[in-house]
Amino acid sequence: MDIQGTPPSEPQLLTLQDLNLRMQLSELPVVAQDHMQQQRWPEAILCYHKLLEVLAQFEAFGQAQAISENSNSADVDRPDKNEVPPQEILSNACCGLGVALSKLGQLDEAIASYEQALAANPEDLSALYLLGVAYSRQNQWDSAIASYQKVLNLQSAHIPARMNLGVAFLRSSNLKQAVREFEQLVTIAPNSSDAHCNLGIAHHRLGELETAAASLETAIALEPSHMQALYNRGKVAEDQDQPEAAIGYYRQALSIEPDDIDTCCSLAFVLDRQNQSTEAIALYQHAISLNPHEADALSNLGASLVHQRNPQQAIDYFERALSVQKNHLAANLNLAHACFMLGNFARGFEYYKWRWFMINQPKRDLPAPLWDGSPLAGKTVLVSGEQGVGDEVLFGSMIPDVIAASDRCWIECQPRLVPLFARSFPEATIIPKEGQEALTIEKPENIDFVLPMGSMGQWLRPTIESFTDRNGAFMQPDAAKVQACRDRYLKLASSQEPENLKEVSQESSSDQPVNVQVSDQTKPNRNLIVGISWHSTNRKKYPAPLADWLPILNLPGITFVDLQYGDWADELAQMQDRYDVDIYHDPNIDQIASIDDFAAQVAAVDLVISISNTAVHMAGALGKPLWLLLPYVPEPWYWLLEGTTTPWYASASLFRQRQWGDWDGVFDRVANALSELVALYQGHPGHLGKDLEDSAELDLEQNLEQIKAIAEQAELATNQEATKPGQKGNPANLAQRYLQRAQTSLQRGRFTEAIDNCQKLIALELEQTEFQAEMAKAYTIWGRALQQMGKPIDATKPYEQAIALQPDLVFAHWFLGQSYDQQGLPELALSQYIEALTIEPETFTAESHFLLGNSLVERHRYDQALEFYQRAIELKPGYLDAHRNRIKALALQGNLAAAVQAQTDLVAADPDLLSAKECNELGMHCIQAEKLAEAIHCFENAIQIDPENADAHFNLGNTFAQRNQVRDAIICYQEAIAIDPNFAQIYFNLGVLLLPSEKQLADAIDFLRAAIDLKPEWAEAHQKLGEGLYDLSQQTNSPKYLAEAIASFKTATRLKPSLTVAHQALELATSTQQALPRMAPRIDPDDPD
Repeated sequence: MDIQGTPPSEPQLLTLQDLNLRMQLSELPVVAQDHMQQQRWPEAILCYHKLLEVLAQFEAFGQAQAISENSNSADVDRPDKNEVPPQEILSNACCGLGVALSKLGQLDEAIASYEQALAANPEDLSALYLLGVAYSRQNQWDSAIASYQKVLNLQSAHIPARMNLGVAFLRSSNLKQAVREFEQLVTIAPNSSDAHCNLGIAHHRLGELETAAASLETAIALEPSHMQALYNRGKVAEDQDQPEAAIGYYRQALSIEPDDIDTCCSLAFVLDRQNQSTEAIALYQHAISLNPHEADALSNLGASLVHQRNPQQAIDYFERALSVQKNHLAANLNLAHACFMLGNFARGFEYYKWRWFMINQPKRDLPAPLWDGSPLAGKTVLVSGEQGVGDEVLFGSMIPDVIAASDRCWIECQPRLVPLFARSFPEATIIPKEGQEALTIEKPENIDFVLPMGSMGQWLRPTIESFTDRNGAFMQPDAAKVQACRDRYLKLASSQEPENLKEVSQESSSDQPVNVQVSDQTKPNRNLIVGISWHSTNRKKYPAPLADWLPILNLPGITFVDLQYGDWADELAQMQDRYDVDIYHDPNIDQIASIDDFAAQVAAVDLVISISNTAVHMAGALGKPLWLLLPYVPEPWYWLLEGTTTPWYASASLFRQRQWGDWDGVFDRVANALSELVALYQGHPGHLGKDLEDSAELDLEQNLEQIKAIAEQAELATNQEATKPGQKGNPANLAQRYLQRAQTSLQRGRFTEAIDNCQKLIALELEQTEFQAEMAKAYTIWGRALQQMGKPIDATKPYEQAIALQPDLVFAHWFLGQSYDQQGLPELALSQYIEALTIEPETFTAESHFLLGNSLVERHRYDQALEFYQRAIELKPGYLDAHRNRIKALALQGNLAAAVQAQTDLVAADPDLLSAKECNELGMHCIQAEKLAEAIHCFENAIQIDPENADAHFNLGNTFAQRNQVRDAIICYQEAIAIDPNFAQIYFNLGVLLLPSEKQLADAIDFLRAAIDLKPEWAEAHQKLGEGLYDLSQQTNSPKYLAEAIASFKTATRLKPSLTVAHQALELATSTQQALPRMAPRIDPDDPD
């Protein structure tokens, strides 16, 4: 018989070439990986290339298909089931090759290799991720972002891809998206210090300083040695104007990596601005020793030398920085400023051109070439204003030279300056700056040269000598406006009470230039009128608050007029309230809105005393006697390094700090000079031995040289001469000055300065009782500064001294408590917190009282805790947590009646304030204390809050049951069952409650059976069911029920062998069963057997 079918296939043997390829596919990846581990990148690259060649041969040989077709061949001929598929080998080889190429910087080739891997498998996570890394290294952020997003689409929890995606968004300035990615990352990996660090960096870049600080602090808490987190936390502290904190973070970072150049330079930068330039210089020098070509460090080292008043040596470092990086903006500008400080104007203006490359400098197309210093005869020129109002006024001193030299002059300035410039330079045509609101329809035409104001000095002021006899008054104020201001100020300065000062109108201005001659017939029985200005938004090195001016402001014979732009009403009011100092603020003048009005105001006073700001430039331009107050290193550059005068303004006298931060010396010398001037003005001979010119009304401008001589003599006096006894004012004023300065320094994070001022106040040795408050506050600020510097142990003593001087100084107690907390002394801390909150409860928030109450509860000091909870509630009646914790504290104290009453009152006021769970908990507490009536109130409160709360109904039923109020208990249980039919305990309790009742025994049994249905393994339920069945068997003489009872008892003892009552009941039931009479077997008549 023929057998139909397919004959078995013949075994197909592998060829020698096939075996050789397979062997190479097996061995080459291992060899390549070994090269990678040993960082032999060229060898690894050669190996991967060979592997790719073998894969190509393998594919060409057709073995991939053969493997599939020969799946039925003999085992000895089949490929190994564990053999890696060629496609996977290709992907791994391409990725490995890409990594090796990347290590050698061959990123384009690496990217091509990763793309080859993705061509084989578009969803290869490793290839996608590595491709993103390669694009990131090339700063191709869009491509990198796309690669990382593909990874995350395939695996959303891929932490490295999420991290790098956030970094890519950060580097591409997509800051908000970076924040979102890092926020997701810290959710996925909450313990990743890198994730929190990067989130902080992103928030910092967005200007969200508090959030940035919190994220970076979390990173540091997770990893205290996280270098980047510490460094960036220092950067945030800098931007928060917390220099001491920044210094602390940078020092921690350097303790981890002492040779990190960025951290060295950042720490040096902050130290330099904290008057610690010696250490700053050492740090910069260390950075330069690590990298002699670090241009930033070279430039900043030069800046530190300038801050040590050594611009000559600084120039050497600026030049070194430029030899490394000739376009280094800061080095070029710093070199210009150093040259200016030394009076080398020619070289200074040469480098000053670099100001145009500053970020905040507007760019514009010029209508003509820049002036090259060639003759201007017959030329039409455009003088272009730049920088701020003060700068345009300063550079305006050179405009008369340009007008005289050119055929026609156009002047472009800020719109606010147009009226003043038009009056001051009538031969020129004045136009507003390009892009500003047009004040004229005339446009400049046929311009030959453009002269930026800041560049004119290169040709017109190359030397000090080029300023000679050129800078008297060169601006003209509006005469009518000056007269109006003068009238107001004379009324203030005279012995008469000024009337309706706000009603004095300013007459319309005149556009024609005039020589202002204010003639007043009042004899010199009035005060000297002195305009003062103490703040500059562009000068951060003027930390002296107005209170520091007290040596000047307390002098008699002077009426002070506020020339300060901006809103300073609060500070002026504070000076009046605290120190009884009146500084007149003219409501008719807005120094910002109208420069023309401001010029008139400056012209109307006798003398201007100011730090470097717009008021100084205006006074100098008007030829008004001017006393300029300068820091140790003058800023800006045009005040030079030395001297009591400036070539820019003939009417100016300069008072300079003699050491960093020494405003006291400056104010004392100014006060001496001003006292001299007042004495001479009032007709009393002074140190100069002669009186000022005798006239009906003193014209200080006519006596300018005499005034400058007074200022120069005071400025050049030795420190001992400048601080004669009695010239500083009364001790109370001094104490207030030091205290105000200490507070300001503390607020600004300048802790060393704060301590220094506190020590100065304490050194006054004020023993009178009325000064104890100031002394105590000084000690408190001293302690706070030490505490902020991370020295809580050192802070303890100043706080204790403050409390000894003023026991009720609330914040001394509070901060002493914090200091103890930081030292790990919680009990001592708590005692101080209690003192503070007891002395002035209203000073602290409700939250402070609440937290203190919590601490006292933890120590079982319930009486005190209740006091603070009550204060918290009084301060914030709706403070729910305080109400809750007060109720808990009452319960813990054992005053359950009061706790329940407080809870009931709260629920009656608003049922939403408490939860049913809280009421239930207090009710259970009452039951444990056998306070059943109180418990009932609690459970009723719970039901009022949440009528559907089965626990509350159940607990209320239990309580009624304990009071033998069976009917009420049953009702409560039934309501609980209606809410939660699967609540087994309710059925059990109902059954137990009804067991004693013969009439309701059957119901009791049913409830117990229901409990068992829900919880079959409940031994006690089986035991109680047995009791019910046993009683029912006795009532009915039913062996059936007795047998069921025995079965229930047996189940109970099996489930819980330790349940003694079940064993006893089983024994009783069994004995009862055995005592029953035995019955004859029943015969069935239908049974045939």
